Amino acid sequence: MVSDLTGMEMSNSSMLDESTAAAEAMALCQRMSKSKSLCFFVDSDCLPQTIEVIKTRAEPMGVQVEIGDPADFVGEAFGMLVQYPGASGEVRDYRDIIKRVQEQKGLVVMAADILSLVLLQSPGSLGADVAIGSTQRFGVPLGFGGPHAGYMATRESFKRSLPGRLVGLSQDANGEPAYRLALQTREQHIRREKATSNICTAQVLLAVIASMYAVYHGPQGLQRIAQRVHLLTNVLAEGLRLNNVKIANKTWFDTLTLNTGSRTQEIVQAAEKREINLRLIDADNIGLSLDETTSAEDIVALWDILLGDHYLNVDELAAELSETLPGDLIRTDAFLTHETFDRYHSETEMLRYLRKLSDKDIALDRAYDSSRLLHDEVKRNRRDATYFMARVFQHAPLRTIQSDRWLSDHDRRFGVYALCRDRL
Repeated sequence: MVSDLTGMEMSNSSMLDESTAAAEAMALCQRMSKSKSLCFFVDSDCLPQTIEVIKTRAEPMGVQVEIGDPADFVGEAFGMLVQYPGASGEVRDYRDIIKRVQEQKGLVVMAADILSLVLLQSPGSLGADVAIGSTQRFGVPLGFGGPHAGYMATRESFKRSLPGRLVGLSQDANGEPAYRLALQTREQHIRREKATSNICTAQVLLAVIASMYAVYHGPQGLQRIAQRVHLLTNVLAEGLRLNNVKIANKTWFDTLTLNTGSRTQEIVQAAEKREINLRLIDADNIGLSLDETTSAEDIVALWDILLGDHYLNVDELAAELSETLPGDLIRTDAFLTHETFDRYHSETEMLRYLRKLSDKDIALDRAYDSSRLLHDEVKRNRRDATYFMARVFQHAPLRTIQSDRWLSDHDRRFGVYALCRDRL
């Protein structure tokens, strides 16, 4: 799934999350690049948490991190990280930048939104050396920041430097296809001096959920989901444009950066009253992103918050609009062409497929020690906490988490509030 969507030759079995995948990709670039530079250039339009993890990881490695606009970069770097689409929502063509970095013997990492790759050209087709990101958008709740399976894909020539685990296709004693753990590069499994990573855990469960999401929907289903998200974003943007709200980014997939001037704080507070969190970028700008759970009612609510009184209609605008993605970045090649992605598109077929797969493994549902089962009250609390956490974005303001609308006395008593506070 990841290899197809990213246009790369191979992918590892998963990563901890997008930010640590970016840090691991930086380390891979330093090992594999032929450049003698100690500089790693980071696109200022990368996600803020990714930039912070990169800076933290770079310090003990002796790497000099430079942050800025890739178009303005001059000089030499052993690697560059770009965001596609950017945190601002901008969809940029990085082909010329990638070529320039590679001519200086550097490597380019592209952090890509996996759902956007259904509509946009893949990192591999743009010339990137490594693709990283998160698979949260494939069927996994927000979960207040996680867990979500990160991904990393790259060229086959880099396979012995790829962190994490590689699963390979082999044959069993009867000559049947068999998958095995072919290569491990973490220090827990091989000699420490030979290790390329100290990652302890691949997000196996989350990776399975994401892959089964792709199996269930198939390439056509994923395209419908991505096109709907993009269309709703276009509708929202057009309604704002008609009412003279300035949109900073010229292109987008699902994210808008709005120049709201002196009304910024007023808008953010009004949104919080409607239980909507907007990204406060600075005193004059806010950001917002839509996803597959966004409805037409949500678009109207955002118009109400941003515009006040209006006469906009979602259906009327949707009928008039077309794609705003750059024409030379629209994906034209096929993906997810394996028969598995075109076979299990009903609940019954999917259930039988999952059962067939689980029968091949010794799993917790048939080999778990019943004496270790949790007390009913603890299990109930975990269920309540999971439901609460699933709806919350990782950067949600603390004041919105403390609200009595979100946390009941039962949640507070069992420490959910403390968990949220610690994560923030």
